[in-house]
Amino acid sequence: MKDNDNGKEEKEDLNSLEEKPFFIGLLVILVSFALLFLFIGWWAIPLILFVIFLVLYFIWAPNQVFACFPEESHAVIIVKGSSFHDAYIKYKGKKLVRDNVVDDMTSASSSEGFLTSYLWEPLGMCPIPLWPFRRVYKYKQRWAKLNKDGKKELREEVLWQVLLMKYVYFIEVIKVETKNKVPINLGIAIEAEVINPYKAMFVAKDWVHAMESWIEDKVRDFVRTESYEEIIAKDDLAVKITDYCAGVTERMKNVYGVNITKIAVVNVAPADKRYEQATLNKIVSEKKKEGIIVDAEAESQKIGLETMGSVFSMLSQSTGESEKDIKNLLLTKPEEFDKVYGKILPEAISIMKMMVAIRGGAYTEIVIPEGSQGSMANLMATMVAANKISENNNKKSLREINPLPKKEFTEEELDEIFGDR
Repeated sequence: MKDNDNGKEEKEDLNSLEEKPFFIGLLVILVSFALLFLFIGWWAIPLILFVIFLVLYFIWAPNQVFACFPEESHAVIIVKGSSFHDAYIKYKGKKLVRDNVVDDMTSASSSEGFLTSYLWEPLGMCPIPLWPFRRVYKYKQRWAKLNKDGKKELREEVLWQVLLMKYVYFIEVIKVETKNKVPINLGIAIEAEVINPYKAMFVAKDWVHAMESWIEDKVRDFVRTESYEEIIAKDDLAVKITDYCAGVTERMKNVYGVNITKIAVVNVAPADKRYEQATLNKIVSEKKKEGIIVDAEAESQKIGLETMGSVFSMLSQSTGESEKDIKNLLLTKPEEFDKVYGKILPEAISIMKMMVAIRGGAYTEIVIPEGSQGSMANLMATMVAANKISENNNKKSLREINPLPKKEFTEEELDEIFGDR
């Protein structure tokens, strides 16, 4: 009963918005008539008609008294008392058909005929016959949207038209716990359009609030089935939530005349700042790890490519063939290359791998020829090698040097890397 009483009081308050403009316009007409009649007598009547038109256009119609100015992509509902009476629609390419559904002008349903379509619209005005017995339906609506800065903006307005074009509404799902008990906040954007003004206004007391509440409940249920790591890792999170809300979408369309066209996840963040910092640290750590691995692989390949020139050099010295001919044979006839150099190739590759390991810091070997331990040259070589070992021990290890990646090189790539020797 209290809700009904509050509803009646609210309607009376909204209807009173029209009373003040009506009396202001009426006062203007009466004063104008008195002044004109005083100066020009009955010749004032034509001028009074013109004054009445000016009052209608500039005072009454903007406040939905006797007429209104419908905006593009909107519907205007006319009520008689508290009951639905009629509806006007102004939407290019659209019309209202039976059961108050907004449909395309060219659709098959056009044969069902108009519910209402005002064709007479002098100077953009749509007349409201028998006002105040028939009035434009007014209602309060609250909603939230994202402003240009990406922040939530709350709106509350008294509206007298029903928006028919698509509009994006925004809801926040606060402190919902994931499957592993991590509280998170989600920002959800909902794109929706009214396709049945009658259902949207009279089947639900507040269709926007109903839509937001049901979507929020469904999102909470969905989040409870996923872990925090799974949620932040999902690239198709919006698709999953949309599928999960399919029942709500269907109900909004069939029962409340509102078509939800898209659901998007604007942001996901831990409700607790500690989780937010932990997540950030984890992401940074993973990125650093990926960077180290990439650097290690690149360095390994670089070292391998640089030392592969030694293989061709060794094969050239052993056979007397030029390095260019050896490279061409490898590129054009790999089977013949294997037959010609198959016996000496393993030793050359073994030496190359040792050089790769030495360059990468994973292998150090000191070789001093027999009978030359006392020479200054070998002593210096020993000192340099020992210093290399010390440097490698002080460096942060990359755990291991990855083997040379398998890659088939073109002749141009080999020439660029090794040059013609």
